[in-house]
Amino acid sequence: MVIQNTGGEFKTIRVNRGRSYAWESLIGDTLPLANIAAAAALKRAGEPCSVDSKGSLGVTRVASEGEDLGTDVYGVRYSGKWTEIWPIEICDRTVEVAIEFTADADGGAFTNMPGDQARILK
Repeated sequence: MVIQNTGGEFKTIRVNRGRSYAWESLIGDTLPLANIAAAAALKRAGEPCSVDSKGSLGVTRVASEGEDLGTDVYGVRYSGKWTEIWPIEICDRTVEVAIEFTADADGGAFTNMPGDQARILK
């Protein structure tokens, strides 16, 4: 999305499709790693795909919420764990990458992408 601020400058922001608890900066930090995880899943399956390939994010969804998941504060989670599924369209295929998030109590989060949970859809 392109927006214009009060000073007249134009800026672009990513508009997430689907449901996600990840905030804008967390998505930006995690997406390159999700692309690599998707390409690696394809390579493990014998599909030709370089980890340098550029992918695009599909419609995300929240797969699970930890009992300790705190409420969001202006869109940021400061406590708890949750898992999201991010479909990555890469190398003419779609790979669902499971991403486990753990809020770090400081406005960030740790991520884990178990390779055995990546699913190749098409």
